[in-house]
Amino acid sequence: RPEFAEFFKGYPKGRHAYRQLKEVTPELIKLIEAAAYQVGLETDPDNDIFTFAGEEEGWVRDSVGWEAHWAIMEAVVRGAKRAFAERGLPPPRFVPSQGTSLYFEGRNYDAIENYLRVARQHGFKYDAVSIHPYMNLDTGILGPHDADKETRHLIDQMKSFGYDEKTPVYFAECFNQISWFIPEWGCNGGGDDFRRNKAPTQARGVRECTMAGSQARLYLLALKHWPQLCLAHAWSPEPYIDMDMAPLSYVLSANTLGNILPDPEYVGGSQPYGDVRGLCFRRKDRGDYLMAVWTTNHEVEFGERKSPVLDMRLPDDVRFIDFEGNERTPSA
Repeated sequence: RPEFAEFFKGYPKGRHAYRQLKEVTPELIKLIEAAAYQVGLETDPDNDIFTFAGEEEGWVRDSVGWEAHWAIMEAVVRGAKRAFAERGLPPPRFVPSQGTSLYFEGRNYDAIENYLRVARQHGFKYDAVSIHPYMNLDTGILGPHDADKETRHLIDQMKSFGYDEKTPVYFAECFNQISWFIPEWGCNGGGDDFRRNKAPTQARGVRECTMAGSQARLYLLALKHWPQLCLAHAWSPEPYIDMDMAPLSYVLSANTLGNILPDPEYVGGSQPYGDVRGLCFRRKDRGDYLMAVWTTNHEVEFGERKSPVLDMRLPDDVRFIDFEGNERTPSA
């Protein structure tokens, strides 16, 4: 912005340019507060969640330190609060980061720990916590880490710093998978590795189904922690429709869950075999129950073998629905 030109003189420019900085100076703090104030004046009133950056924890850890990050966040808080107050708006909300770059055992537990610890030392409490739990799913081929386990760990971390179940948790970015699997093109499933919309058209086969089903499983695991976990923003670099304007399968899987679980209450889970999982929800709008069951067997996900078969005794009026909303008739 022209009005910040003098501030920016001498600073690196470009995306993530701040990561080149080796210290946080008083001049930079003034710049950040002024920028937060200006954004607060101009933003839509609904855009009321502020932070400094996303996936900045490596820079903080290696270059400037956790106290310096708090000094930055304190400047954001001052600027945004002042702007909202001048507009007569309710106070804005704050998260320590737009999201950590992954979150699982061995990766970024310390970032959340230090963000919350240093804020508490300065008498400040964030309004929500946001992470980017890429690779967290259910140990299937599109997510080797257990999203349920890692989410429980995050919530326990938050509790240790006085954040209760009313504190929102956001998966601001996650998943980032694609429905192609063509190793010869370097296309191994991850959206960062291969941009599907730059590729020639080619049949995708079983991977479109696996990707859509995996996204549904991610949402189901997130719904287990609803309403505290109130956002799971599943990324994909793919268009949502094909050349015939037909929606891809992962659109249907999200739509199915939105229709059959509009306000679910998690009541229990089951894992009868190592690679078979189930989550049971009470559908509060209808007063009945839904059990989601799936397998994480890698050979099944690659289309190399049939899915496991469960032998269950169920009431006669149980309905069976696949993740695209189609009614199914089980074998006798």
